[in-house]
Amino acid sequence: FGGTRRALPLVFIDGSLLDSKLPKGCHALGWAFAIVNDDGDLIGSAYGVPPEWVDTIQGVELWAVQMAMMHALFPKRLWTDCDSVRLGLGKPMSWAGSAKRRFARIWSVVKAQVEEQVDLVQWMPAHTAESAVGHALSSTGVPVTEIMWCANQVCDLLAKEAALYVSVSSCTRSSSRADTSK
Repeated sequence: FGGTRRALPLVFIDGSLLDSKLPKGCHALGWAFAIVNDDGDLIGSAYGVPPEWVDTIQGVELWAVQMAMMHALFPKRLWTDCDSVRLGLGKPMSWAGSAKRRFARIWSVVKAQVEEQVDLVQWMPAHTAESAVGHALSSTGVPVTEIMWCANQVCDLLAKEAALYVSVSSCTRSSSRADTSK
């Protein structure tokens, strides 16, 4: 097959937890991923809500990695702003699938997806100001680029949008806050 070979894409993921101060059943979670090329062009994205049993921020960040790996074929690198996900994926498969692991069914799938690509998943700082570009360091020791920063912002917005879709109403939110302050 002829043609020019395209560079492998960069994938960025994020998760969002809204209403964390409300009782457990009122939390809203969303996940997102964005795929960009080396020029920083957005070439794909997706966002959604995890299954109901994924009920923590770490769980939704991990779910975002699974969704990204299912849909972004052969990424050059996958960037997360959740270092516990990166560190967990560096552990052996026996750790990922352990009955002691709360989200073992996600850890096992994601670990199998990245098993041969040891350095695929890397960490970058989250929720930084634009002034962090060129200064804040990723887990690779490389400063955060404008492309990385922008892609992380897109993922953050998409994950929040997904969480907002399933969040409790403002009326319920207000009455829950009033109940917890008594």
